[in-house]
Amino acid sequence: IRQAALYDLPPLFNTAARLYADERTRLLGTLTATHTAFLGVILLVLGAQALLIFRPLIHEAQRYIAQRDESEARLRARERVTRALYDITSTTQMDYLQKVQALLCVGCDYFRMSVGMLTRIDGNELEVIAVHDPDHRLTPGQRFPVAGQYCAAVIKSDTPVSIDNTGQSVPPDHCTSMPVHVA
Repeated sequence: IRQAALYDLPPLFNTAARLYADERTRLLGTLTATHTAFLGVILLVLGAQALLIFRPLIHEAQRYIAQRDESEARLRARERVTRALYDITSTTQMDYLQKVQALLCVGCDYFRMSVGMLTRIDGNELEVIAVHDPDHRLTPGQRFPVAGQYCAAVIKSDTPVSIDNTGQSVPPDHCTSMPVHVA
């Protein structure tokens, strides 16, 4: 019996070894899957925290870039206007009224205004000297009573004035005006 039992031991050991190897492989597979899932959860948590940490920094950087771009655009616009003003005032190819007309056009474009004009007060009347009006509602030589016009506020203040009452009157009620004193 003893000898027979000894002969049975190697197959038992082989079976036990095979079962142990199979169980070890199954446990390692489970451990690997658990480890992978655990690392995935940790990476998700870290990613979410990083997103929470870095999102304000990213938004701040985007806001800074947008402000810088806007500042550069304003600076380029000012440079274009300054160059245009210089070109208009220094040319000998235009007379005085043509220069005023060109300056009104540049000013309207820069300030995004539809109408620009140079007027003169003659007693109780406002006379249009030069005008930039794409709709041609105003023409040089037109006269309007000073009373009740927006220029009354400009005359009283003697400083630049902005009035916003977007009616369809002529001259327009929406304006940014500045008095010009001629000696």
